Amino acid sequence: VVVDSSKFDAGFKRGGQTKEHMQLIRALGLNTIIVAINKLDVCGWKQEVFEDLKEQVHRFLTSREVGVAYKTENIVYVPISGFDGLN
Repeated sequence: VVVDSSKFDAGFKRGGQTKEHMQLIRALGLNTIIVAINKLDVCGWKQEVFEDLKEQVHRFLTSREVGVAYKTENIVYVPISGFDGLN
């Protein structure tokens, strides 16, 4: 699943589709998930931004809110770039 770091609140906190996509992936029975945190170039590749978003997503994925919680060892986080916000 791809998480947009530049519009994280809209996609994750305010009822956006990011959480819904994660729940759908889990509902399909997938036990492993790769979370690509995109557009980190927009924030200057700040490690603290990556870690903050990773923590928020991780809290959700390992909770019952996602359905059946993912195990920590089955979640991979990858920082990626959209080249100045363009995909």
